[in-house]
Amino acid sequence: MSKKFKVKKKFTIRDKILRAILRTVLKRPPFINLNESPFPERCILIANHRSAAGPFTYRTFMDELYMATAAHQMCENWISRWCYLYFVFYTKKCKRPKIVAFILATVLGTFIPMLYSFAGAIPIYFDHRIVSTYKYCIQALEENVPVSFFPEKSERGYFEIVKEFNMGFLTLAKLYYERHNEDLPIYTLHFASKPSRIIIGKPKYYGELAKTHTDEEINEIFREYMNSLNTVGRDPQPPAEA
Repeated sequence: MSKKFKVKKKFTIRDKILRAILRTVLKRPPFINLNESPFPERCILIANHRSAAGPFTYRTFMDELYMATAAHQMCENWISRWCYLYFVFYTKKCKRPKIVAFILATVLGTFIPMLYSFAGAIPIYFDHRIVSTYKYCIQALEENVPVSFFPEKSERGYFEIVKEFNMGFLTLAKLYYERHNEDLPIYTLHFASKPSRIIIGKPKYYGELAKTHTDEEINEIFREYMNSLNTVGRDPQPPAEA
């Protein structure tokens, strides 16, 4: 993977065709942006997964170019993709019936490389290869391409109100800060339902928060802020800053 990894700096013609197709298949949710300007070139995005729909809804309807982190199994061979989709994603996390999980894993296991190329996927590892994950992420940021994470712990499934966060996005922000002395903005996105909508929150900064909080506390600040965005679009006022 390391020899083939390249930062995705623009959408290819194939990407544009695929996005046009996806925009006819998927329903565009309203976007509520709490910021007055678009994302800067170097930033970190975090978002809730919203089952299978979230990642490609974000990628399909957001015009900004970014690279998305993804389970490393999905960036490997067909057997690896199928096993992850069937045994982990659809059966365990999405709670789909086995026959449905089998069909979805078989179909998507075949076509997912094209979709992941469209997303500019960066594989996430959970062993010694995690060094490669952060290397790729830092490379993307150094080449002025944002990186996105889905930090919710999803072993028991996906929930609209996120219960726990992984800390990979904070580790990346910390590593980049230590290497370049640049405190990257971290934007929080939330895909909410009833009514369906995507809210783009205001940025927070790891380096600034680290002056008065531990990493665990900062992680909880981001989790609570993501969940607070669920009220935007229902309540007349945006959530107060955490």
